[in-house]
Amino acid sequence: MALPLDLLARLEELPAGNIEKAGTQWVAQYRGDILPLVNLEFALQERRREHQHARLVANESAAPLQVLVCNHQGRAVGLVVERILDIVEDAAELKYPASRPGVLYSTVIDERITELIDVPALLNTAGLDAGLAQAAEAARS
Repeated sequence: MALPLDLLARLEELPAGNIEKAGTQWVAQYRGDILPLVNLEFALQERRREHQHARLVANESAAPLQVLVCNHQGRAVGLVVERILDIVEDAAELKYPASRPGVLYSTVIDERITELIDVPALLNTAGLDAGLAQAAEAARS
């Protein structure tokens, strides 16, 4: 899978012990703010596993989390991924339409079929889209 580069702010590795829960949402303190986290494997229905949320529980001995920090509606949100393979700048042309929610379309990048992530759809699935919009509006007021 890939993410459109214009949405990506940073690549981060967050210690598992820094992950906290605020209400029902997993979050991390990040650059003086609170970064909501969405685990990509949980947000994409076919990748869900029963133990998925356990990986976000604060555990000092757990491996650091790979996080794509994205800009969405004026706010930062972190997409937790299994691993970050590479950063490639390429003109991603639609080669195959989306086959499921959370995916924009499929294309070929570095000679591999790659699905482009639909960040707004994932955030909506995770229940974050409305909350981020409210937070951005409150920050502007």
